[in-house]
Amino acid sequence: TQQQFDDAQTERAAAEARMRSARAQTAAAEEDLRQAEIKLSKALITAPITGTVAARNANVGDMAGGENSPALFSIVDESIFDLHVQIPTVDIAGIKVGNRADFTVDAYPEKVFEGKVSFINPEVNSSDRAVSVNISVLNTESLLKSGFFVKARIFTGESVDAVLLPQTALLSTDV
Repeated sequence: TQQQFDDAQTERAAAEARMRSARAQTAAAEEDLRQAEIKLSKALITAPITGTVAARNANVGDMAGGENSPALFSIVDESIFDLHVQIPTVDIAGIKVGNRADFTVDAYPEKVFEGKVSFINPEVNSSDRAVSVNISVLNTESLLKSGFFVKARIFTGESVDAVLLPQTALLSTDV
């Protein structure tokens, strides 16, 4: 009958509307899921290096990010250290990248640690006329800590049967 036909068409239109509504709800739910995944990816904090957390500068609930925000954590890689030493310009001539360096620290005065010169700053510090030199040290025994003061000696070469004289013992002949 016409009534049944009209009812069927009305039911069909209502079913199509429900289907469009369900598709819209699915699309909205998928967008909500995408937004939640983006937020989750931003919430996950990963360290750029392997190491030990030395300082925590954030607390639960703090806002992170922004240009002027402090680092959330300070991480120290204790497997390798860079010693930063200042060498007076009068002593810099024989120092080259790769030179061996021996040093001691006050915490272990009898133990001699070894490293290699890894970088020599090309610029002289104008205030103290010294050159900054980095020495890379493997910390295999985990004895060294960041901030230790060191007494270091950089080897610039070997002299066999050399005589050492103070500069004041030399005479100059001005011609």
